[in-house]
Amino acid sequence: MKESNKDRAIKVAIEYTDKAITFKSKVGACIYSNDNLYPGFNVENKIHKGYHAEEMAIINSIQDRADPDELLGIVISYEFDDHKVYPACASCRQYLWEYTNPELLITVVDKKGNIEYESKLKYLYPMPYPERRWYLEYWRKEHGQ
Repeated sequence: MKESNKDRAIKVAIEYTDKAITFKSKVGACIYSNDNLYPGFNVENKIHKGYHAEEMAIINSIQDRADPDELLGIVISYEFDDHKVYPACASCRQYLWEYTNPELLITVVDKKGNIEYESKLKYLYPMPYPERRWYLEYWRKEHGQ
């Protein structure tokens, strides 16, 4: 049986957790579509302008010119001392809203691949700003659609 892209994304998110450049928390993420994986990991520094794993995954999908409506989900893997479940911070929820789609499945896994949280973006972020998805309009214009 062929492995699904979601299952592959879980493995990649866990792998990318170990690539994190950090002095506190390690996070890996992987956005997936039917055909592609877009991984990311967090990069921290001492001046407080770091990059979240979710942001890096989004940037990878933009760089590859992925259609926001074809993105199916994002898997987020955390390695925190407090072992709480964090289904993307407020800033990352905003980035996900602007650069993916409301049906995006957000899955949080532990380092063993066990699902600790799962929901669609539209339920996790029920009152987004802006209400219209400007990036989708931009993407369609840029791609002649």
